[in-house]
Amino acid sequence: MKTTIVLLALALPLVGLLLGGCPSGVATVEELCQTTFDCFDNNWGWTDQANCEDQWLTGCVDEEGYLACTGACVAGTCEGFATENGEGCEPDCWAEYCE
Repeated sequence: MKTTIVLLALALPLVGLLLGGCPSGVATVEELCQTTFDCFDNNWGWTDQANCEDQWLTGCVDEEGYLACTGACVAGTCEGFATENGEGCEPDCWAEYCE
């Protein structure tokens, strides 16, 4: 029984990704900002890490849901996190939880 529960817990995020939903996991604002600075030359307009961390969640309706959704975004590749034109894991999470 325990094995089945563990396998289901591990498989559900993958199923969500395959179906186009947000992955599971919990990200921190610090990780999201660091990923942005690591992945994008323009840092998405953020001037520095502290400014990014202070303002990242401004306007987000469901911060807890968004951070849970973006957990796998920061664990993946830069291309999977987001593209320069605003597509990918993080923008999908923002659209679902923050708009």
